[in-house]
Amino acid sequence: MIRHLATYAVAAVLAFAAVGCSTDDDILAQIDHAERIAEEQPEEALAIMRNIAKEDVHGDKDFARYALVYSEICYYNRIICNSDSLTAPMVAYYQESDRHDERARAMYQHALVMEAAGRTAEAMHSLMQA
Repeated sequence: MIRHLATYAVAAVLAFAAVGCSTDDDILAQIDHAERIAEEQPEEALAIMRNIAKEDVHGDKDFARYALVYSEICYYNRIICNSDSLTAPMVAYYQESDRHDERARAMYQHALVMEAAGRTAEAMHSLMQA
């Protein structure tokens, strides 16, 4: 009896942790929508991304996607960023990912940031990895 209770308790904790650490589907849908309209409606896409709190995006995969889409939307809006606070985590994720298309996009965005920061050698390295 105690063994079954302990098993249920562990299962409940794991289930709560899994649910508590995942990004809400509505937020993921907003990121997808912003990405779809980014080139045609960059200001609207930027407004969508600005309304998503970084703290509401959970997990390396979801945060990397959030950062990728946000950085591309900043590019479409001609917003120059010289801090890698957004691009460094996505680069770290995509370097280990088998998503080659997203890795190339991430490395390109990171190169833009490195160039804006005056870190030309790092920018060139990112471009060669893209």
